[in-house]
Amino acid sequence: MDKRFVLRTLPIVLLSFTAQKLVAETSTASSATEPLESEQQPENAAESLPWVEKSHDFLSDWVQRVGFHVDGFLSRSADTSENESYVRLRAGYLFDSKTDRHFQPDIHAKLDLPGTKDRLKLVLDNEPDDFDSLYQQNQELRTTQNDTTRPIDKESSAALRWLLPIWEAWRPSMDVGVRAKIPLDPFVRFRIRKLYRLSEPWYFYMSHQLSYHHQRGVSEKSYFTVARPIGKRLLWLNTWQLQWQKQDRHLEYAYILSLNHYLTQKDTLTWRAAMFYQQQPVAHQQSYAVDLLYRRLLYSDWLFAELVPGVQWQREYNFSDQYSFTVRFEVLFKN
Repeated sequence: MDKRFVLRTLPIVLLSFTAQKLVAETSTASSATEPLESEQQPENAAESLPWVEKSHDFLSDWVQRVGFHVDGFLSRSADTSENESYVRLRAGYLFDSKTDRHFQPDIHAKLDLPGTKDRLKLVLDNEPDDFDSLYQQNQELRTTQNDTTRPIDKESSAALRWLLPIWEAWRPSMDVGVRAKIPLDPFVRFRIRKLYRLSEPWYFYMSHQLSYHHQRGVSEKSYFTVARPIGKRLLWLNTWQLQWQKQDRHLEYAYILSLNHYLTQKDTLTWRAAMFYQQQPVAHQQSYAVDLLYRRLLYSDWLFAELVPGVQWQREYNFSDQYSFTVRFEVLFKN
């Protein structure tokens, strides 16, 4: 079966499943003698859709079995203790006032390898390219005007991640892998991260990444974040980003202000305002963006839905209003 057909029909299947779940919740609540708490799962939710539960459990078990086999091959160990391997599949539509509708799937997989003393991990994903602009990397659903229908496998990458046994306070890691594009682009990526606890209740987080791609050379990316919890349900984040690409002599900055509001155990709102600026080769303001992300846990602990309305002002459109709305579903396969 065509992979692109499956990925394009996934939102429809998930939407149908969500509607059936909501109907089941409504019927359960109306027949109960006492109202159920908002955080409680309906008792008959699993019984109403057994084929969904069985399919998810089968795929989750398969992910863990693959992790066992890869772990045993690399570590030469017969230990079958549980690992934290998972696959995250996302699919959604972006509706944009300046361009057409965009469909973009996203997949991320991590095979945990406890037999290697937690030093190695196999990572498969299609995360933002190191050479995309900071604006593209920060979008909730990455699309570009000239390339909106790329199959998922053209942006995917596979890497073996080694957690280095030095400077452990900085959580150093090195990825060696290849991006699955034509021509193939092998890469090496080194990353360090550290969280500082400042005076209560302030926190400071920094991340530095240096990478080399065979096709496109050296790039560096740094994040600096100041965070402050506000009560028990709010988290304020103040983030500066910097990216440098040697081959194009490209240097750009981003400033992002966000507020996470944890409404319930199932519902989260994230308010965000961002500015993006390019310093080299030509200094100019790239874009501004304001958006709101609403995320809800729909079922058990593995099905999520997200709604993302937003407004952007981009230089290529003379900073005129550009409205967008994203609908996205996420499925997590993990034991």
